[in-house]
Amino acid sequence: MSKENMMLTLDSEKKAALSAIATLMDRDLSDVVNEAISNYLEINQKLLTESTKNLEKSKACDLIDEGEKKRPIDLQSRGINRQQAANLCARLQSFTEDWNCPEMDVYDAL
Repeated sequence: MSKENMMLTLDSEKKAALSAIATLMDRDLSDVVNEAISNYLEINQKLLTESTKNLEKSKACDLIDEGEKKRPIDLQSRGINRQQAANLCARLQSFTEDWNCPEMDVYDAL
């Protein structure tokens, strides 16, 4: 596997903690950071794969019929950017069939 240099900015507490771990384990700081990133990627790879599949699915079809659409929700005013909204949409994709079943109409009245 080829390696590339990358600049990374960390707050001082994280850098100190990583350095302490590297020292304690008698390992190079780069090795510890690489291992931490590998663990993070392993944990989140399934979520990433599912989110990507669901995002592609949601782009392929409109999940809500025009007649069923309510007023738009200003997600940006709630601190949700476009990327976060797309991720949320993809993650909620698996609930679409259940949410759109007639039994769920009772929640519209709430």
